Amino acid sequence: MDDNGRTGEFAAELAIKRIHDDRSPQSATNALPIACSLDDRELALRSETVRRDLFALAEDRRELPDGYAFRFVGSDDIMAKVNAFVATERRCCSFFHIEVAFEPGLGPIWLRLTGPEGVKRFVDETFDPGVL
Repeated sequence: MDDNGRTGEFAAELAIKRIHDDRSPQSATNALPIACSLDDRELALRSETVRRDLFALAEDRRELPDGYAFRFVGSDDIMAKVNAFVATERRCCSFFHIEVAFEPGLGPIWLRLTGPEGVKRFVDETFDPGVL
């Protein structure tokens, strides 16, 4: 609970909203096309692996105006998987605006993927395991 009596999850949502509200609509992310540097075969393999090994483990998926926020259990294993995902996506899908938040007290881990128009469709088609 923070100084104003808010729970960790609520405080995290406020922080995410504040970050979103502070971003300029003309940010560099909006100028990048939605394009992955992987070829079709590599992308299909990566999509299958990431769906199974990361996104199938999401406890929640929240739609945002320009993407999604995924909540995961706050374990070391999930932290390592999220960090590995972010490191790879920064290189192959540079259009993403990626944010990771760790809740206090070893609470949930939030992965936020946002970007230009069309990013939701890309996430749905590439990462959504169809279980959320």
